[in-house]
Amino acid sequence: MSAPYQLVHYALHGEKALLPKPGHTAWAYVRDVAQAVVSLLECENRRYVYHACSIYPFSMLDFAQELSKYFPGFEAEVCDDPSLANVHFFSQKDNGLFDMEGVRADSGFVPEYNLEKAVADYVLWLKKNRR
Repeated sequence: MSAPYQLVHYALHGEKALLPKPGHTAWAYVRDVAQAVVSLLECENRRYVYHACSIYPFSMLDFAQELSKYFPGFEAEVCDDPSLANVHFFSQKDNGLFDMEGVRADSGFVPEYNLEKAVADYVLWLKKNRR
C-alpha cells in the first residue's frame, strides 16, 4: 500500500502512525494527474514522455498533520528507530519534485492541488464514498 493510503487507514481507525522518516518525494494528487493526462491528450504537439506530479513539495509527515485536522485524535510522528515504523515507503531514498515544464509548455496545464486543497478534497470524497 502507498504511504498516503497507510496514513489514511490509520486516521480512519484512530491509530497512531509511526513513520521511519518524514518522507519527502514527488507526491501527486490523482485529480492533478488525471487533468494533466487530459490536457496532453487535447494538445496538438506532444513529446513522448512527461512527468505528472505535484509542484507543491510536502512530506508524508506534512500529509499526516493535514489529515489530523479532519480526524481528531489521529497522530503521526517519525520514530527514533525506523524498524518500529508501521508506515512503510516503497523506497528508502527520498527524491525531489519532477520537472513539470514539459506538461506546462505543451498543454498549459499547471497542477492546482496543493497539500491543503488535496487533503480537503480527498477527505470530502472519502466521506461521500466510504462504505
